Amino acid sequence: MTGDREKEMDKKREQIADNIIDEMTMDGASQADINNQKQTNKKHLGHEGEADI
Repeated sequence: MTGDREKEMDKKREQIADNIIDEMTMDGASQADINNQKQTNKKHLGHEGEADI
């Protein structure tokens, strides 16, 4: 079950990263700011995040 729990948590971290990038995109953030945030997301969440809009 530990593997399933880790997969679930990883999916949540990916969703958080995506939500951050979505919000930045909707708020009109510059590409440089988005790229910096993607690097931070990768470091702290393990996923860069992608805009789904």
